[in-house]
Formats: sequence, structure tokens, C-alpha cells
Amino acid sequence: KECASSSPTPYFWFRKALDITNSIEESGEFNLIMTGCLLAAWAIVSLAMIKGIKSSARVMYFSSVFPYVVLFIFLIRGLLLDGAIDGITYMFYPKLEIWGNVQVWRQAATQVFFALGLGYGSVIAYSSYNPFHNNCHRDALMVSCINFMTSVLASLVVFVVLGFRAKTIALHCVA
Repeated sequence: KECASSSPTPYFWFRKALDITNSIEESGEFNLIMTGCLLAAWAIVSLAMIKGIKSSARVMYFSSVFPYVVLFIFLIRGLLLDGAIDGITYMFYPKLEIWGNVQVWRQAATQVFFALGLGYGSVIAYSSYNPFHNNCHRDALMVSCINFMTSVLASLVVFVVLGFRAKTIALHCVA
């Protein structure tokens, strides 16, 4: 009944990933996967901060480059799927009438703050290692441009998969 009244995305997010209960009176079960991922992420950040900039440089290079490698692998694999081009077309030719919706702009602003705010405390700590006469304006522009390009790359990966899923669901519906 609930699955029929909601779309697949919110149902998966709230019922499968987050495992949210029906009401606030129900405490639910301990989500071991989410807690483990959160603890692993904080452990990596903590170890990098404890070791300092000299010894954690290699770890930072790996943790900065590896997500891009994974995104490019997902993009290449996704482009080989049926319907990928439809997803990319949908990404670059959006419905302009939804741009007037305040909720869309609120979610876009939230995305920007989350994307730039990830690991904010460690960024401030590591910035203390910058030389006194460092060009901070150039660094800020570079971080903003890299963040923008990363968002475009991640969006391409998501829309490629969405195009594949949409075509698969449409073909299944027709059959």
C-alpha cells in the first residue's frame, strides 16, 4: 500500500537505506551499515588529522584522486548501458517550468553547502600550513571550479544511470 502511494526513490531511501519506522513511537532497529560507514569515515579523518600534514599527504592524495577514478569508471560503464544518452539529454535539457519552484532552489543551495562544507574543520586545520603570502583568492577559485566540475561529473554518472533505469522500466511496462 505504501509502495503504491510513493515513488520508488523515496521508498528506497526511507525504508531500505535509512530504515525509518512508521511512527515516532517506534524506535526501530540499530542501522549497523550506516553506523559502520560513519565510524569508518570519521576514523580516516581523525587518523589523517592526528598524523599531521607531512605523513598524511599520501593518504590525502589517494583519498582525493580515488573518488574521481571511481566516478570515471561508473561513467564509462554507464555510457555502455541502453538509455544512457536519453539520461544525459534529460540532464542538459531540463524542464524550465520547475525553475520557478522555490523547493528546487533550496535543494540546490543545500547541495552546494554540503559539497563545499565536507571536511570543513580539517580544511581549516590544514590551511594553517599555507605560507603566509599564499594566494588565497586563487585557491578559493580553484576549489570552487573543482567542486563545480566534480558536481557535473557526478551528475553525468547519476543521469546516465537514471536514463538506463527509465528505459528499462518503460520497456518492462510496455512488455
